[in-house]
Amino acid sequence: MTVDNATAKTKFIYELGKLLPHFDSDNQHFRCIAHILNLGAQDLLNNLALNIETDSQEQEQQCEDEEEQVKEYVPNISDSNPRHKSQTFHVTMWGQQLKSESLRKFEELYKEYKNLHAVPGSPGLPRHDNEVCECDEDEDALADQESRVVQTNSGALRRLNLLEQHARETNVEINGIPEHKPENHVSVFKQLSSAVSRPIADTNVLFCTRVRKMDDSSERSCAIVVKLPSTEIRDEILAAVAKFNKATPSEKLHSGHLGYGGKTSPIFVSEHLAPYYKALHARTRHVARDKDYKYVWIRNGRIFVRKNDQSPAKQIKSYENLNNL
Repeated sequence: MTVDNATAKTKFIYELGKLLPHFDSDNQHFRCIAHILNLGAQDLLNNLALNIETDSQEQEQQCEDEEEQVKEYVPNISDSNPRHKSQTFHVTMWGQQLKSESLRKFEELYKEYKNLHAVPGSPGLPRHDNEVCECDEDEDALADQESRVVQTNSGALRRLNLLEQHARETNVEINGIPEHKPENHVSVFKQLSSAVSRPIADTNVLFCTRVRKMDDSSERSCAIVVKLPSTEIRDEILAAVAKFNKATPSEKLHSGHLGYGGKTSPIFVSEHLAPYYKALHARTRHVARDKDYKYVWIRNGRIFVRKNDQSPAKQIKSYENLNNL
């Protein structure tokens, strides 16, 4: 049970534990995590504000000290009163001497630099080999760390795709059924199941709806996704469709079998794949066609290919597997 952090709620949980013997008031009492995080964030912000205020005061004190030092060495020349002319003259002379001394030091350093590089076989400036080695080591460490991060992200993405596929394991996807508004998707699916001699009850259709197309520019109708109570019923529907198409190869399942008039369109029933595996399946079919693979099929969310009737089946888990076909 989750409640806020008020004392009254703690008392309530304690009394509730007395009334309900199976309720553990110590281990089943979850306090409001949002309130706890809020208190922690406020404390953190208060500390940051205190540090910022302290730093600002130190910087202001440092600026004041520097101004006092400047006033000791440089007379105030902002006053245009004639009595400060002598001070102004001395400040100007002091600036010119400082400029001359700086230029002289710079010329000496520049001449020394030119002489150092003019000597044949001179080693020049020191190379700091130790620093170069340390930079190379840091670069290798960063490359290793990047590689580990990429592997970790790839593993997490792979597990996420598997979890998403697992959530769809009892679903079937139907493509090719014309769209009409209004329409009852459950009735359409029941007509399909009756057409392939596998009638299904309303109670076995947990959810049924059309889903958006991956390519909005496509002229094909939106697919219908049906959620069934178990993988056994899903496999029975898929097997019935395959048996129907095999028995009537010239009249495979199409919209006319469901009572739609006009031009008929083929209807395809398959397992409902997650977006990653759906794109991988499409790419697998393209590669299999180019490399003369005879069979491509899906079983429990996994993609398989087979070169011919005598060759073994190969599972396609990722795009890298397609390079080995």
